[in-house]
Amino acid sequence: MSSEWQTLPIGEIGKVVTGKTPSTAFDHYYGGEYPFYTPSDMDGRKRLESTKRSLSTEGIDSIRGSIIEAGAVMVSCIGSDMGKVAIAANKGATNQQINTILVSRGFDPEYIYYELSTRKDELQMLATGGSAQPILNKGHFCQIQCSVNNLQVPLRSTHWESHPLPNPQMNLGTGH
Repeated sequence: MSSEWQTLPIGEIGKVVTGKTPSTAFDHYYGGEYPFYTPSDMDGRKRLESTKRSLSTEGIDSIRGSIIEAGAVMVSCIGSDMGKVAIAANKGATNQQINTILVSRGFDPEYIYYELSTRKDELQMLATGGSAQPILNKGHFCQIQCSVNNLQVPLRSTHWESHPLPNPQMNLGTGH
């Protein structure tokens, strides 16, 4: 790997959120404006513009800690669907089978998508066999190493406006 590239754990590329399903005992939690992403929605499309199910404002508020933003990179981490990758087109939520990377400023979500979408077999091998199905838990998921171009690594500063970031689209064509 050239000096322009380095490896970082997923946990340093962004905040990782594990999804949660709102209680199905409350019908009013469902059928609203927010997409509810599940592995069955991850059908090979890079960007998920639509989902089979949706959540209302009350539904998404009930799982506040699991809300994801548009541009987040979702990875299925349980069962036979493990290793599916997609980008959320809209603010919404995922079920507990998905770990989502809220990609930090300075990293390119599409690059992270492509990096992880080629690694389905590796993700499946990292999974531990549970009693019913394999699972890649959040802790292990956060430790997975990804190759990133140095131009994508954000500055370690809280003053983003006074320290502009490099263009994350530059040099993505160079090999690693």
